[in-house]
Amino acid sequence: SSRNGYLNKKQMLKAPMLQQVLKQLAAKLQAGTSTIKKLESAAIEELKETGFEPQYVVVCRQTDLQPATRADTELVVLAAAVLGKARLIDNIELSLE
Repeated sequence: SSRNGYLNKKQMLKAPMLQQVLKQLAAKLQAGTSTIKKLESAAIEELKETGFEPQYVVVCRQTDLQPATRADTELVVLAAAVLGKARLIDNIELSLE
């Protein structure tokens, strides 16, 4: 990605953490162990603790990107966070069926 030019070596090693945090959030959603809001907040805190400046981590419906509820099954986790001079974005789609 062109954003990689904005990251130093240390940040390049840290950047994959964004994807890892999203994968963890998706796994916790599938396990049904917490509320969506609590999981979003925990992911934001984890990103902050690892040196990111999170702009958002949200769980949405795949169909219209509106905030998801527990009744929704086709979801996407969306995130944006600043790391150094780069704004990184990522997402993970998942099905709770």
